Amino acid sequence: MHLQLEVVLAREREIAKEALAMGNRTRALTALRQRKHQESLLIQTDSQLEMLQKLVRCGGLCWRS
Repeated sequence: MHLQLEVVLAREREIAKEALAMGNRTRALTALRQRKHQESLLIQTDSQLEMLQKLVRCGGLCWRS
């Protein structure tokens, strides 16, 4: 799944570059905003996965600590 998101992030960056090259600043900014949003989703998903892994390792007992 990370690979797919990395491909999307790279593509958004390319779209921004292309838009700037064509003088379309608005489209470039939109692409960069979308990229930033995708990055934040990736970070959030990683932290949720890490929490789930901790819960599984300790059998849910460490949640209360």
